[in-house]
Amino acid sequence: MSALNFLIISIGWLDRLVNEKVGLLQSPAMDKAMLVITNIAGALVMAVLSIILLSLLVYKKRWHNAALFTLSMIGGVVLELLVKLIIQRSRPGNALATTTSYSFPSGHATMAIIFFAMMAYCFKEDIKNNLWKKLFIAANIIMILLIGFSRIYLRVHWLSDVIGGLVLGGAWVLILLFAKKKLIVKNNSGRALRKRATKTL
Repeated sequence: MSALNFLIISIGWLDRLVNEKVGLLQSPAMDKAMLVITNIAGALVMAVLSIILLSLLVYKKRWHNAALFTLSMIGGVVLELLVKLIIQRSRPGNALATTTSYSFPSGHATMAIIFFAMMAYCFKEDIKNNLWKKLFIAANIIMILLIGFSRIYLRVHWLSDVIGGLVLGGAWVLILLFAKKKLIVKNNSGRALRKRATKTL
């Protein structure tokens, strides 16, 4: 057995185990709570939240962050749908909620980490109190984890779907932040060179 086959079999075994054991946590109250949490990363609510966040960035005239946020959300949707079409993995057969798209990666997990990571990045410096800033960042992380867990609890995704979504969304955010940093450094270097050239003249 090759290492790849062993890895695939191990992931499948763990997915089925978690899918089975999560049923031990289920109750009517938990079902309702998880549905509320999971809907936060649903298409409609996420669209409304994104418009609000983008409007705040535009109001504060943070054009770079507004563009970064827009690109992160649109790109996240495109990447998630593209990977789904490539992998075409079936969802668990015992789901507590109805859904029709492919399973891997979890779109909710992908968009949750993009949205809440970007919200933390864009607004954390507005909070001057260090404790409140840490609580704000922690709250965003907790929301990401809760949404990811809700997808497993509701059995609409396998564990690896959620992990895959978090990795995909997190990687996309990191790529964009790295690109922004490089662009800022390049622009600053260009300005410095132009200033030197002007002084020389």
